[in-house]
Amino acid sequence: MPSSKHNGSIPIDHFLKEALQILRHASLAVATPKQHINNYQQQQQHNDNNNNTIINNNADPRQQQSSSTNQDQAVSWKLNLSPTTMTLDTNIQTITGLEKVLEQLAVNIQPCPLPPFSPPSSSLFSLHHSSDIHNDNHNNSHLNEEYYYYHQMPTYLHSIATALVLSSVFPVPKADIFRQFNSMQLMRQCVQAFVMCDGAIFFHIPRLLKETDLVLTHPAASKEHPVETLLVLSICSLMIRHVMIHKQGPSQIASGLMHAYYAHARLLLQDLFDVTHHLSVVQALFLLSAYPQGHINLFSPARTQSPLFSLALRMALAMDLHRIDIDEKGNGSESDHTTTRHDKDTNQEEQEQEQSEEEKEKLRRFAWMLLCADYFTEWNGSGSTGRIDVADWHVNFPQPLSNEEIQQQPTTTTSSSTTTTTTISTAKRVEYLALYSRVVMIRKMNLFRSAYFITHRSPKGRESSMDEMLFETYMNTSPAFQLDLTQPAKLNNKSWTRSSDLEPLLLHTLHYDTLISTHIPFLPKRYLQTLERERPIREAHIKDIYERIHYPQQHISSQQHQGAITASLARLLPDDASFYNTFLTKESSSRNNNQETRREEEKKEEKDVELYTVVGCLDAACHFTLVLEFLLVVDPMGCYHSPVYGTLTTSHVYHMLELNSQDPDIIHLCRINLIRTLRIIQQAKMVHTDTVVLYLQRILPQWLNLSTDEPTIQLQQQAADILQALRERAKKSKPGVNINNNNSSSTSLSDDGLQHIVKSEATL
Repeated sequence: MPSSKHNGSIPIDHFLKEALQILRHASLAVATPKQHINNYQQQQQHNDNNNNTIINNNADPRQQQSSSTNQDQAVSWKLNLSPTTMTLDTNIQTITGLEKVLEQLAVNIQPCPLPPFSPPSSSLFSLHHSSDIHNDNHNNSHLNEEYYYYHQMPTYLHSIATALVLSSVFPVPKADIFRQFNSMQLMRQCVQAFVMCDGAIFFHIPRLLKETDLVLTHPAASKEHPVETLLVLSICSLMIRHVMIHKQGPSQIASGLMHAYYAHARLLLQDLFDVTHHLSVVQALFLLSAYPQGHINLFSPARTQSPLFSLALRMALAMDLHRIDIDEKGNGSESDHTTTRHDKDTNQEEQEQEQSEEEKEKLRRFAWMLLCADYFTEWNGSGSTGRIDVADWHVNFPQPLSNEEIQQQPTTTTSSSTTTTTTISTAKRVEYLALYSRVVMIRKMNLFRSAYFITHRSPKGRESSMDEMLFETYMNTSPAFQLDLTQPAKLNNKSWTRSSDLEPLLLHTLHYDTLISTHIPFLPKRYLQTLERERPIREAHIKDIYERIHYPQQHISSQQHQGAITASLARLLPDDASFYNTFLTKESSSRNNNQETRREEEKKEEKDVELYTVVGCLDAACHFTLVLEFLLVVDPMGCYHSPVYGTLTTSHVYHMLELNSQDPDIIHLCRINLIRTLRIIQQAKMVHTDTVVLYLQRILPQWLNLSTDEPTIQLQQQAADILQALRERAKKSKPGVNINNNNSSSTSLSDDGLQHIVKSEATL
């Protein structure tokens, strides 16, 4: 596997092209039983041309002419645009021809539209659907039915997003209670914690510390240095609750100070809206948009929508932060805009060039954080993949600077009994951000889900675990970030250290969250309908928690007060209509209405596909839980991670699978993991003040159908043993229909051929 540093040196346009190429080769691998090699090469060349158009944005939208590579159903068309009219000249005579023209038109729109999930007529899936893999011996309704499982995804997303709303709810004490704690020394500690605990890898740290001293020592800093003051207040509102954890201070005082810093910063913003192209203002908006979640959720999957983040993103795009690595001619390649003068001293030129490259690298990191935050914000708000268009993104992956290769940041962790000091490698944090950004970008392109869509209905793909190979290829984790989680007993005997194990564990939380979101849409409908039936119960818990926080000493009984609470909470809750508008909701027109006449072998295959999908989803959730348990060991003070989002996600998965699966092993495994999840929350509540913890403490005991006092280590081993047995069963399950029984001498690829195709493209 290439190192992460090598990954960072790949221009972003090359990365996007190769990512699509891997999926295309995988699609051909499972779709070639009745295709010839010549057709394979023609399809490959055709899609190369299409992808070059998407990535390079060189197509002229005013006049495009194209023809299909399939000579039997060739279409030609010409689009003419004028200020008042649009004329399409074409030879199409069928609906199929119209679909092809619309597909080619979509490819040439600038920017190219990227829906959450492309319909089967798109070029990305054309190879898979044009093959005969589901014909002859398979009912076409199965594929369409599986495809429209996507309209159930909003139910799952809405259940998670609704609970995440509680992260923005917290009690604010009276000002006179926490005013005595507000001091310049405490604000200085917030900035120091931001540098040590968060890393501040997208800031120029010496400059930040200098500006902090300027603000804290100047009596009229808010008037004479408003931008610097805004940035310091933003950092303080982001870090104060975490600083009070280290100081073992009252959580109410921390919440009050956080609110005070945030309110002061918002007042300064009113005078700085005309400063639209100042990087510090954009950075301050980005930090303030995480209020009140904290620094660990700046670009995490727990991100929720915020008007300040929308403003920060618009300002960043206006400053062309999405085009950092594009030259003046518009080519997507890294360029150096630093000007040189021959009359300067050589050393001075090198120093200025190094400073310019350092500033550019800091901007890259900030830009990728914005893209990640945009993706998760929109994903939790509407189920979409973000407002940034991949086709317009020209920012290479972050890389460590030369002076960061050996730089170590000391971090002091204080608990009730001990004080330990460790070092955090800045270079490793940057590599982690690069790998993290890579996964988010592939999620944004829907390639994980597309890869699973290709393989999970193919018996050959399931038997060879082709989806796992594709996931591994896309994630492309370097050796320094790899973890072997198959043997919990050995991991519990391992001496975990923050310097070597923190970033790999953090990266794997994203990996397993990605795998869960990949598998969920392919579950049978009854699984996700469980969440819809229980929706009133969940929202009743959320409303009660909201009332108890905002009205702790009042008994709300009048209809007027209840209506006010309901209206206030409704403004916070996500609109479920936005989720459903994002995903396809149309029903399949080719679905077979006579379901009772389905052949027994087809029903057997559906059970095999269901088992394969359930086990894949459960495998990701089990490993997610295991990583969360070890993160509590590596990061007990919550400096770098919160288990709240992970436990919220996995608990819903376990509950959903337990209620709908008829397999006793799956049911027992889900019950074991729900116990482990509750124990994680019970330990995390001592550090994390997120209100979602209260919600989990309510629903998890209601979902538990098993009680045990066994140590967590034994539960981990039991879960690993059951999971291994389930994986073997899912892999050995044979479909009732053999797709190759009529073409034994075809040019289909063997399992080794599948692996070769996937691994031969692993150059990302």
